[in-house]
Amino acid sequence: MLFRKSHKGKDVKLYAAPFPFDEDIPVNTVESFVVWADGSIVLKTNDLKKAENEYTKRCKVYYDDTHGRFDILKHALIDGVVKNVGEET
Repeated sequence: MLFRKSHKGKDVKLYAAPFPFDEDIPVNTVESFVVWADGSIVLKTNDLKKAENEYTKRCKVYYDDTHGRFDILKHALIDGVVKNVGEET
């Protein structure tokens, strides 16, 4: 399933198992998280922190105002996009 995606529409995504049926993510992927950027998989891992850090690093290639790692006290997750609590959707 799609866990996070770029809030500025860039091709950067973080998927969490179970993965969508997609020819780009192999069916035999055993890791829990996949980071996707620029049309291909850049990281497969079982570590959410490592996956979110790689996702944030890939977002910073395009823009500086990233939200960083998801924090349930500071952020809301709306359609895979992290927003600061109170930020307009």
